[in-house]
Amino acid sequence: MDQHIGIDVVEETFIESKRDLKLPLICCTHIGAPTWNKGFVEDAIDYIRRYKTPWIGLGDYLEFATRSSPGRGVFEQILNPDQQKAWFKEKFKPIRKKNKGLHHGNHDDRGKESGMTETVNLCESLDTAFLNSHAYHNIRVGEHTWKMVTTHGTSGAKLPHTKINAVKKLGDIYTEADIICMGHVHRLEHKTEHENKIVTVNGTQQVSHEHKGSYVLVGHFINYVGSYAQKMGLHPEPVGFPVLHFGKDGSFRVEEIFAPEVVIK
Repeated sequence: MDQHIGIDVVEETFIESKRDLKLPLICCTHIGAPTWNKGFVEDAIDYIRRYKTPWIGLGDYLEFATRSSPGRGVFEQILNPDQQKAWFKEKFKPIRKKNKGLHHGNHDDRGKESGMTETVNLCESLDTAFLNSHAYHNIRVGEHTWKMVTTHGTSGAKLPHTKINAVKKLGDIYTEADIICMGHVHRLEHKTEHENKIVTVNGTQQVSHEHKGSYVLVGHFINYVGSYAQKMGLHPEPVGFPVLHFGKDGSFRVEEIFAPEVVIK
């Protein structure tokens, strides 16, 4: 906590709605990166404005390549860090009142040698909460409640099954959570786990199908073709972001919204 002296780090939020609730999660926009999908970031912002939904940021808003960053990013980024921050502030300002907080990401941390935390700067510009590395969100829709954990994540997973396993492992730590959401790995995916067992009801054996947790990887906004990931031969991940749907009837589902140029068959 010492590195953020004077900054309120929020560990828990509360979201309440009498009607069905949509909750977009925005992560890894990488503003200014060579293959940054600028148009789809604007589409995501338009979605939030159109539906007037709350939203949460899960880190890596800026590419923020510096001379000490790995590779040639400092020369390849199409906007410098000041321009990246200016773009973020201008574009996200209209939806600032609906934001429930921003997590810090590893790219946002690239300016740490200056002693400044860039995500704090972004939070101040939106007048929003600076979220702890892992934050709980208490969600109440109608008479139903969910406890959700969000984090940027630190996994080095590169394959689809290892990426989803990285977020599922958090379920062993955050045992109170009904839903756990993680970014960083540039994949959009949702998995739900259940526990099936035999129980007795009024002396009769029956199969119990109990929800144990929902796990969400929250996507990204970097085009694969021409990217660092393609050059390294990493698994291609289409651009997209999730919208979590909480129903006043107690239902929960995840809508995956992909960029218009993503081929879906």
